[in-house]
Amino acid sequence: MGCCNTLHKIRGATLNGIANDNNLSGNTYALYNMTGALQNGTCNWYGTIVPATILTKIFGLVNSSPYLTNGTDFNAAPGFQPVSGIV
Repeated sequence: MGCCNTLHKIRGATLNGIANDNNLSGNTYALYNMTGALQNGTCNWYGTIVPATILTKIFGLVNSSPYLTNGTDFNAAPGFQPVSGIV
């Protein structure tokens, strides 16, 4: 089990982080935003489809909806290729 996928910025810099179409399950935090600015974390698999549980896996300002409803990897190629279906 890992810690998280962290979004961090250097003081004075701007950051428009995008984390889409990922399997973020199995981490203490799926996304950990330290930027102070809203980041895009939509269309990811968080290991659940329960909105309240998804929110416990996110730290900071992250838009997590819509999210994937299935964590199956659609293709054997490297990386995560999500099955269609979002809420």
